[in-house]
Amino acid sequence: MNFKDADFYETNAENKKQLKKEYLIAYSFSPGLYDDLRKINLFLDNDLNYQLFVFFYEQPKIFSEEINEELVKKSRTFIQHQSKLPSGIRTLIHQFLAHSEASLKTSYYNNKNLFGILDRTEKYYEIRYNDVYYSIEMGLDCIDKKLFVTEVDQLFLQLTAAIENWLQQLIDGFVFSHNEN
Repeated sequence: MNFKDADFYETNAENKKQLKKEYLIAYSFSPGLYDDLRKINLFLDNDLNYQLFVFFYEQPKIFSEEINEELVKKSRTFIQHQSKLPSGIRTLIHQFLAHSEASLKTSYYNNKNLFGILDRTEKYYEIRYNDVYYSIEMGLDCIDKKLFVTEVDQLFLQLTAAIENWLQQLIDGFVFSHNEN
C-alpha cells in the first residue's frame, strides 16, 4: 500500500508542499544503484507516533536464469506499520525541540561531489521546528559533517542516526520475515 501525499502534506502560501501541522518530521529514503532496493517513508506526528511505509522486493524462492515481468511484479512488497516511537528516539526529539532557536541550516552540502541522478542514495528529512519548516537532504555523498557545528546541529545529526539505525533493524526484520516464511 502506498501512502497518499494528501494524508501528510499540504500546500503552503507560497504554493510549496510541506508537512501538515500535525507532523513534526518526515524521512524519506530511496536507494541509488548500490544499496538494498527498498523505498522508505516515515512520518512522525506531534504525539511521537509514527507511520512507516516500506516498499521492497522479496527474494525469489527459486532462482532461474529467466526472470520475467510477472515474477518481478509478484515479488514487490509493500508494508505499512504504525506505532509509538522507541523511547530513545522520543528522548532525542524532546532534547532537539527543547532548543528555542531554529538554527538548522537549509543546506549541509559538501560542494565537492557531483553525482548523476541514479548514482546516489537519497535521504531527506522534512522538519517542522519552532514554526520554521526545513527540508534537508542528508545523503552521505552530499553532506559535510563539519557543517554541523551548533548544539542543535549536533542533536539533529544524533537524531537522524538514531532514526536510521532503528529503521534499519525494523525493516531488516520485515524483509527477513517475508523472505523466510
